[in-house]
Amino acid sequence: MTHQTIGTLLPLYTRQIDDNATQTVNARDLHTFLEVGKDFSTWIKDRIDKYDFIENVDYVSHSPKLGSGENQQVTGFTPGILRKDYYLSLDMAKELAMVERTPKGKEARRYFIACEKQLRAQSLAGGQCSGPGTVQSGGSPFHEQADQNRLKANWNRSVAELAKSYSAIYVALGIRGPQRLLAVENAMREKENIEMGQIAPLPGPAQTSNNRYAAIIADRLISPTQIGQAIGKNARQVNLLLEDFGLQVREGKEWIPTPDAKGLYEWVETGKRHHSGAPVTCLRWRETAILEKFPH
Repeated sequence: MTHQTIGTLLPLYTRQIDDNATQTVNARDLHTFLEVGKDFSTWIKDRIDKYDFIENVDYVSHSPKLGSGENQQVTGFTPGILRKDYYLSLDMAKELAMVERTPKGKEARRYFIACEKQLRAQSLAGGQCSGPGTVQSGGSPFHEQADQNRLKANWNRSVAELAKSYSAIYVALGIRGPQRLLAVENAMREKENIEMGQIAPLPGPAQTSNNRYAAIIADRLISPTQIGQAIGKNARQVNLLLEDFGLQVREGKEWIPTPDAKGLYEWVETGKRHHSGAPVTCLRWRETAILEKFPH
């Protein structure tokens, strides 16, 4: 079966995973394509539990309103019945395809690898991804906004990296504190024609600082997914490596930093709250310091 034909059966959808616009596969589409014997709900819950996949790291779930247009976007549902959809990262989709150990599973895995290659090529070319064959973004306002958010985020990261390069130069010259921030701002304006005030601050300890530029040139805080993007691994592999390094341990469904990780991480509020009203926090790692722990 050609990639174009598979693309009509396994289209990609842009979804927010771990605060990043990510190309995903609807698990129902994958279940149908793999011709799994189990019913969908049993299969996906079993796979998540058995292989320790983590919500908002490997996948996101979504329950569309009954009668909404979304009910027409995926296969294998009965109108009038409340359903739960799972949108899988390509890494998770590849792993699920592989563990089926069937020709269909091998075919799906090769297709996802081809999708990733084209996504990387599209990203390097600065274009918008369409994926092999009929990989789609859906055409809905939700997908269009997600694509815009992704492009804006990529631009912000590129500007931030440039600003950090200037910052490192001024640090080497002995220029620190507010003077360094002002020097970076001037360099970006005069040499790059970029006004720092137009750039959204990146997540980091300086995000709440009174100085609006501090968050951009500070060592940002990144997730296991973002670490994985830098070293060519998925979030689950990164978490296991961090455990091997002695920097975190698993407690229930959460990763907890060890004393050896002091100075390498921060707990960041997600903007959500528990039923008790307490803020929901997530573990984030200091980019420069943590990437030095991984072999190049």
